[in-house]
Amino acid sequence: MGTAQRYYHLDWLRVSGIIVVFLYHAARIFDPLFWYGTFEVRNAQTDFLFTVFDFGVTFWLMPVFFLIAGAGSSFSLSRKSSFQFIYERTKRLLVPFIFYLVILIPPQLYMESIQSNTFHGSFFSFFPSAFNNIGIDLTNPHLITFPQKHLWFLWYLFFMSVITLPVLRWLSGEKGKTLIARLAKMTENSKTIFIFFAPMAMIRIVLAPAFPQYQNYADFIYWTLIVIYGFILYSDERFEEAMIKERWSAFIIGILCYTGFLLVGLNGHFVALFEHPTHRLDSVLFEIFWSLNAWSWLIFFISTAKKYLHYSNKFLSYSNEALLPFYIIHKTVILIVAFNMASFPINLYAKFIFLLVVSFAVTMLLYEYIVRRVNVLRFLSGLTPKK
Repeated sequence: MGTAQRYYHLDWLRVSGIIVVFLYHAARIFDPLFWYGTFEVRNAQTDFLFTVFDFGVTFWLMPVFFLIAGAGSSFSLSRKSSFQFIYERTKRLLVPFIFYLVILIPPQLYMESIQSNTFHGSFFSFFPSAFNNIGIDLTNPHLITFPQKHLWFLWYLFFMSVITLPVLRWLSGEKGKTLIARLAKMTENSKTIFIFFAPMAMIRIVLAPAFPQYQNYADFIYWTLIVIYGFILYSDERFEEAMIKERWSAFIIGILCYTGFLLVGLNGHFVALFEHPTHRLDSVLFEIFWSLNAWSWLIFFISTAKKYLHYSNKFLSYSNEALLPFYIIHKTVILIVAFNMASFPINLYAKFIFLLVVSFAVTMLLYEYIVRRVNVLRFLSGLTPKK
């Protein structure tokens, strides 16, 4: 199998993941679950079915993207120098992050302020105040006090690319390849592929009580490990073979973990375990199941894509280029549409479908007729200019 063909299934998985992200951000507006109470735009009418969906994808959605990023690094670093790698990541991630942080985040902050009754006035009068009190904040990996909203993913991925580069280079060397070969030989007994969840769980057990907030250092280091895992898994095909063999075992474990999490949430204990982790036994078990759940779904999704999606077509080629601009634009569009339709006297699910259709159409139109066709915006959106 050629190198490019070997990665087609990851491209399909990335496209599928962005679709889930789009559904997830739209569903959160109608989700009554606890931690979304301060979400930027809230619909007055909610339904627990949206909780079931959001809850099901919360634990594995971002790990999928971080693992794919690590896998892509194994291909990229085989062709580029370290300088070229960081330069490419700067153009692809850091430039769009900075530009769209100024363009797309203030509208989200404005709608949040209007809905919470903390500001009254036009967006243009609000805009300057959005940038008040910007400073350095080393207490979390965002490193700045300005809200990053959904763009945090671009910054985290860039930050991870920089700090993991020495590790990935070492893994590309003789000693690193020896280590990877030993790990790959171990997974010839396919059941051992599940052992990889143990370091993930250990990170969460040790760090989550000290850094309990979402996207804090516990999450950052946990996701950084997954980036490294992606590099390792795509350095030897025996890992992929083991994942394919354990595909249905991983699916069953993922379903059992999700069911357990849902039952804990229904009993009212999930809030404390999620927001206030400790070193007590119940919290330790929670972090273990969190990591096992995420790793099991990663195995299932990657192995399923590997087994069936090993081809490309025009849709995939178009989607691959559109993914990053679509991700950057989509959430602000969703919130603007939801904000303006909050008072519509229509059925909850009709409103949700309307939100999906209109938001998707607007996002794609913005991409196709503005971002994709204007070279300056292509550069600012992480795309290569068209000749």
